[in-house]
Amino acid sequence: MNEWMEKYTSWRFFIINSFQDRLNELFDIIKSISFDNLEERIVVYLKNKSLVTNSKILQTTHEEIANELSTSRVVVSRILKSLESSSKLELKRNSIKLTDM
Repeated sequence: MNEWMEKYTSWRFFIINSFQDRLNELFDIIKSISFDNLEERIVVYLKNKSLVTNSKILQTTHEEIANELSTSRVVVSRILKSLESSSKLELKRNSIKLTDM
């Protein structure tokens, strides 16, 4: 590895940029957990999942969201119900449809 790092500058830049990207992701997660409220974290989570799946209908459960965000299902359910009341999403069995996010 050291030989490649010395010999190929493009490889060195790739490795350094990869580490930097992972470190930035870690800092973003720590910042989110420390300073964002849970509703904001759930909204960001749903938006990101929508972008990844390229769909406004997400096949997921409240339990899966809770596990991903390291919180309880009851709290996630309460927040999702609140978001549904404000017409930002529609809750269905094992799916969530994003309407106004």
